[in-house]
Amino acid sequence: MMMIHNIQQLLLANGGAIIDHIKEDQISEYQYLKSRLHEVDVSEDEDFQDRFKNLHKFKLNRITKAIQQRFFEVLEGQKAQEELDAVEISQHLFGIHMKGKYRAKHFSLVTTLMHYLDDTWPIYEIGIGELLGFDDPDTNTKPAYQKLNAYTEFYEQLTKLYDELLEGKQVYNLLKVLDIKFKAYKDVLTPHKRMDLLFRAAGELTRKNNLLQPARIPAFSAY
Repeated sequence: MMMIHNIQQLLLANGGAIIDHIKEDQISEYQYLKSRLHEVDVSEDEDFQDRFKNLHKFKLNRITKAIQQRFFEVLEGQKAQEELDAVEISQHLFGIHMKGKYRAKHFSLVTTLMHYLDDTWPIYEIGIGELLGFDDPDTNTKPAYQKLNAYTEFYEQLTKLYDELLEGKQVYNLLKVLDIKFKAYKDVLTPHKRMDLLFRAAGELTRKNNLLQPARIPAFSAY
């Protein structure tokens, strides 16, 4: 089981650096995209697509044009779904057999899509995995479906972790600071969205070795 107390200590000890790493322009763009999500056909709206790709660094992450196009088609199609399933969405994006390489950036796309439709689903990024001691399965020796299974197993536990932190109020003060600092965006900064921002910022700082104290969290294990 993940040691929630250790995670709490790490976030609180580095709270200032983490919150400073969260930029207002990113939240502003997120608010705009959320406001347009159900107002336009995202598979056709170029403004929505360009701003989405810029915010989520499609070019930097080398997301191919074919996958970019498919992403917005799947996002539009998933609007009508009552339930979201990471494996099913991944198959829609990359094919049932998911031929070729499957990496953290691909699973991140899946979770980003899910998060926009329901922000109780967190966005997975490789830095979050590193923060929590997850052994990323990005290796050419494993087939894509095995990597997807590993990502989805971790993702289930990550979702539970966010819920437990929110229910236990372990990081209440940090969430409150975000609420006050970015009060102009209250309509989109739900507790789950603020948790998403905290963990993604902490993950980015982990990758840059910029946390104020080294992370000493036990490796990820199933509940």
